[in-house]
Amino acid sequence: MTSCKLYHDTRRLKKDGTAPLKLVVNHRSRIMINLNISVRPENFISSKIVLPDARRSKMLNDVIQKRMLYIDAELQRLALLGILSGMTDVQLKNALDGNRVLKDEDSSLVVPGVDEYWRSFIDRCKTEGTKSVYRGTLVKVGEFCNLDTLTFADINVAWLNRFDAFMSATCSVNTRSIHMRNIRAVMNAAINEEIIDQNCYPFRKFHIKNEKTAKRALTIDELRILRDYSCEPFMEYYRDIFMLIFYLCGINAVDLFRLTEIHNGRIEYRRAKTGRLYSIKVEPEAMEIIEKYRGKTHLLDVLDKYADYKNFLHRLDRNLKLIGPVSMVSSGKASGPMKKEYTGLFPKLSTYWARHTWATVAAELDIPKETIAAALGHEIGSSVTSIYIDFNQKKIDAANRKVLDYLKENQ
Repeated sequence: MTSCKLYHDTRRLKKDGTAPLKLVVNHRSRIMINLNISVRPENFISSKIVLPDARRSKMLNDVIQKRMLYIDAELQRLALLGILSGMTDVQLKNALDGNRVLKDEDSSLVVPGVDEYWRSFIDRCKTEGTKSVYRGTLVKVGEFCNLDTLTFADINVAWLNRFDAFMSATCSVNTRSIHMRNIRAVMNAAINEEIIDQNCYPFRKFHIKNEKTAKRALTIDELRILRDYSCEPFMEYYRDIFMLIFYLCGINAVDLFRLTEIHNGRIEYRRAKTGRLYSIKVEPEAMEIIEKYRGKTHLLDVLDKYADYKNFLHRLDRNLKLIGPVSMVSSGKASGPMKKEYTGLFPKLSTYWARHTWATVAAELDIPKETIAAALGHEIGSSVTSIYIDFNQKKIDAANRKVLDYLKENQ
């Protein structure tokens, strides 16, 4: 009678010295079912996985045993129905693969592990920003466990709780929430593509924790203080960039730094985060700062000075926190020079505060939420007509002018 056997395929070792475990079923020819578990030859003894982590060994051996029992039972069922002998190898492999499968180029069937499938998921993401977010979570998962042997079956409620506890040492509640939502999104995609069974889904019983975000917006009076503060010239540069972000409806820093021109009084670009086309009217307040810091190849000179905008963004956020009174203090050395000590007006300030501040001020002026969302570049609906888009763009222009005029009051 046809049955399955465990096979350690050491014909081609991976770079880390491991080789995959497979189940072999002899039918018309040999059918191999990939278990997505790889171990070193010295860790596979007498058809058992033997690792330094005994708990991990037991878990993997249990997974393999359950899989073999399932296949043996399915073979018996197909034989009793009288259809086993008439099945082709491909048909039988389909029938025995309880995880459902992806097809590769030569139509053979494989079950991707978490690492393999996650990377294919990233490749299908449309924007580099989204890809970066999912890469970050994959790196974090890799810090927690061995990605080479991690299967979707491993990711249960207990695993999620352990991973959450692991992250709590270095990540905030909301950062952990982002990683958990990314895991959930990848698992949902795998279920939708029938890579894994929906019974593998652990998030019905696992609650993703969130906490209210701390204040990240200046009041209108605080914004006026920052705008008018007499600071050192190099600090003035950072302050002006913050104000420019505000004047441009809270534009994302990456989109701002990549701008190259103004067309008919507007900046037009595709958002790095979503890829959507967007347009902002350049008001006089914004134009004054743009002219002050014009670049050679870009609208601003940021990328003339920095090869990577992220380096500047890091410096920008760091210095925004320092804008405020400056005093000279001892360097701590008897004959050493005095050094500057900054007392920041707003010690948590960052470029993201400009975006939140614009939205907060707009809300104070009773500008509709839909207009605020559109101004920030958020999705406000599905398919809309060009007339609807033009109509909302006029509303955004009017809203921004209203916000900027409010800032100018009591000058």
